[in-house]
Amino acid sequence: MNYKGLIKNGIKLAQKGKFIEAENNFKKAIEKDSSLADSYINLANIYIIQKKIEESINLLNTYLINISFNKNIIDHFWKISQNFNREEKFFEIISFFEDSKTLNKKDLAYIYYLHGRYYAKVNDIELSIEYFKKSIFLDELFTDSYINLVDWLERINEISQANLYLNKFTNVFKKIDYKIKFFEALLLSRGKKFKASENILNKYKLEKYFEKNKYYYVKLLNLKSKNNERLKNFSIAYNSIVKRNLFLSSLEENQKIDRGDIDQTIKNYKKVYSKPNKPIDINKLKIGKKIDLVFLIGFPRSGTTLLDTILRTHSKTLVLEEEIYLENTRNYYFTSKNNKLDAINNISSEEIINLRKYYFDQINIDYKNIINVIDKLPLTITELGFVKKIFPDAKIILALRHPCDVVISCFFSSFKMNRAMINFLSIKNTLDFYNKVLDLFEFYESKLNLEIIKIKYEDIVFD
Repeated sequence: MNYKGLIKNGIKLAQKGKFIEAENNFKKAIEKDSSLADSYINLANIYIIQKKIEESINLLNTYLINISFNKNIIDHFWKISQNFNREEKFFEIISFFEDSKTLNKKDLAYIYYLHGRYYAKVNDIELSIEYFKKSIFLDELFTDSYINLVDWLERINEISQANLYLNKFTNVFKKIDYKIKFFEALLLSRGKKFKASENILNKYKLEKYFEKNKYYYVKLLNLKSKNNERLKNFSIAYNSIVKRNLFLSSLEENQKIDRGDIDQTIKNYKKVYSKPNKPIDINKLKIGKKIDLVFLIGFPRSGTTLLDTILRTHSKTLVLEEEIYLENTRNYYFTSKNNKLDAINNISSEEIINLRKYYFDQINIDYKNIINVIDKLPLTITELGFVKKIFPDAKIILALRHPCDVVISCFFSSFKMNRAMINFLSIKNTLDFYNKVLDLFEFYESKLNLEIIKIKYEDIVFD
């Protein structure tokens, strides 16, 4: 059987689940012609199916080192590295080509592009940008490097640089690229040229073009909403967000999110936390240096970020922004109690001291110059019963804002989806969630002796 026949037969065998036979066909194909990449890629896939990750990586590495640099092999190697967290191994191997100086400029530009993608993934923005720029320097027609670079520069508010590279691309690349057109519209909007931005979106029918691309479709509808809000086309702005949220609701990963039963949760909380707390000697609960703990709470989009920006300016104040230290502490306790909520009513002083220590150990900082620790996580508002049990000396700052503004802002905002944020994809669910959370807060306020400082967003903005 010739090379093509072996590849074709190997694929058929793999589709039937006959992986050993398929593996043998691809190995024979390699023996027939070791310079062709198809046999290596298919054999690497068979190894992946059989969970032989290292064999797959070593096979592709063998081709690159012993045969030649091949973009299809590199592409496949990169995908495997991403899927199985082997990026460091990938760059360790391909660094051989960078150091050997045998690559042509276009191939090296591609390697630099992959470096940029990797550093973007690990959120090292500075290195990511540096590698995308290196890639463009070597290949000024490398569209993907421009797109990723402009995307990052816009996100970190380097608008003039983003425009510089966008103009550089349009000067050398004469064909229409729809992703570049999107960023052109985005940068026009950032420059407050909302009408010009909207004209590009409509002229090139970008909404239709990106309707199956979840990254760009969501960004485009956000942009369309912002443009039309500024142009006072409020119906278009609102309908763009409705469309975006329906799209997000349809995504498989979001449909899998367990929304929980908030009605039952609130009912359980009210039942458990309605019982009076046992008197506790606060002095017995102190751990080391005196730290004033404050929980900054409020329904999302109520102004907690503005408050944390103001509060963190104090030199002796540490703001913990959107960290789950309290949630971890809560889970640590209730897991040990077989998740029985009413166990909290029989908690001992020793357990409270242990939980307080567990909480502060997570923060893991030098408290030498810190007096106030502010734990800012808006939806801690639902856990004030637990807070009162474990941190009875903590202060509570509650951010308040007009309910209409809060609800519409939550509905319009793009949140990372979880069982709470999933509610904001529907205006009805947003309203329902808001009412239930604030109802629970009013219960806590009436039943628990909380030290609450209420701050109105409108008052801060007015002052």
